[in-house]
Amino acid sequence: MSDTALLLGKGLHYVGLVLSPVLLVPLLLLAFPHFGDKFKGMVQLIDGLSKAMLNIAGWAGFIMAAGMLTAVLMRYVFGLSFSWLKDIWIYAFATCFMFASAGALNSGGHVRVDIFYANFTKKQRAIVDLVGTYLFLFPLMILILDSYEPQLARAWGALSGRMELSTEPDGLPLLFLFKTLVPVFAVTMTLQGWANATKAVGILKDIPSLKTTDTGDN
Repeated sequence: MSDTALLLGKGLHYVGLVLSPVLLVPLLLLAFPHFGDKFKGMVQLIDGLSKAMLNIAGWAGFIMAAGMLTAVLMRYVFGLSFSWLKDIWIYAFATCFMFASAGALNSGGHVRVDIFYANFTKKQRAIVDLVGTYLFLFPLMILILDSYEPQLARAWGALSGRMELSTEPDGLPLLFLFKTLVPVFAVTMTLQGWANATKAVGILKDIPSLKTTDTGDN
C-alpha cells in the first residue's frame, strides 16, 4: 500500500505540473478571445461537477444533523457513547463544508464585502472576479496543496506503510479519507476558480459562448 500511495502521489504531482499552465488560459483569452468557444465545454463540465458536489454536501448536512441528534440521544437518554457515531457527524460536517465550497463559488455564495461590488456593472464585477482569482484564490489553493502533501502522504501510509484508519479503537476506519477532503477542496476550488475566471473573460471580451454560461452573480 505504501508503494501504491507513493506512486499515486508522484503521479498527481507530475499531473499538477503539466496542468498548471492551464490556469493561464483565461489570461491568454484576453489576448486571443476567438479561442473562447473551445473552452465552453470545459467550463460547463466544471460547473456541473461543482453543482453535483453541492448536492452531495446537502445530503452530508442531513447525515451530520441526524448523527448529532442520535449521539445526543444515546448519551443523555441511554448513557451510551460511541466513537464511530461521533465520527459520522464530524466526517459528514467536513464533507458538507469541503464539497459545498466550489458550488458556492460557482453561484456567488461566498461571503464578501459588497459595499462596492453590488453596485458595479457586469464588466466591473468581471474584472474584480478575474483579479481576485489570480491574486488570492489560486495562490491560496496552491499553498494548501503544497503544504498539505506530507500530511496526506502519512494518512495514506506512503511513509510508514500503514494508512491512518482511526484515532479510537471503535472509530470509523476512514481517517485517511477524511484527511483527503482537504486536497479535494483545494482542487475543486481551483477548478471552479478557473471556470469563473474564464466566464469573467467571456463578459469582458463579449464571447457569446462563455457569456451564456451560468455565471452566478457575475
